[in-house]
Amino acid sequence: MLDVSRIEMGRIKVDLEKIDLVQIAREIYEDYLLQAKDENINLVSHGIEKNKKVIVNADKERLVQVFSNLIGNALKFTPKGGQITITLKTDEKDAEVTVQDTGIGIKENDIPKLFAKFVRLNDSHISVPSTMGTGLGLYISKKLLALFGGKIWVESKYGKGSKFIFTLPAIEAS
Repeated sequence: MLDVSRIEMGRIKVDLEKIDLVQIAREIYEDYLLQAKDENINLVSHGIEKNKKVIVNADKERLVQVFSNLIGNALKFTPKGGQITITLKTDEKDAEVTVQDTGIGIKENDIPKLFAKFVRLNDSHISVPSTMGTGLGLYISKKLLALFGGKIWVESKYGKGSKFIFTLPAIEAS
């Protein structure tokens, strides 16, 4: 709640610095591997190899928060035996991160509501019912990414899964 108040008042503290998005994505991927395995979910990654580097201007702690919100949601809504894929790719000016799952998906009429404050969709098909959220994770993620010059959106087919995509301006990529 404190983050929400600070965001809305324009007083959230972010320490922008040049950071390697690939390294952060790889660390997050490794952090969630065991949890995914415990939940019998296959966690896959593309584009986060050790020899790759993508520099962005962001707050590392807040960027980790965005990744955690997206992967945490994917784990909640993906059934046992499902898959979550984290993909990072770049073009001339942007880095794009995708967190895609084979979960329950989102109804088309619910998609416009997703990034609003306190939105919690019908959780009747949630794979981990004891882990209900606050309805703030996606709202906070969108606001944080905007502070870094990025954006976030979702593509989803109900019953087939969701794909959350965010972009950040890339300073350097190799």
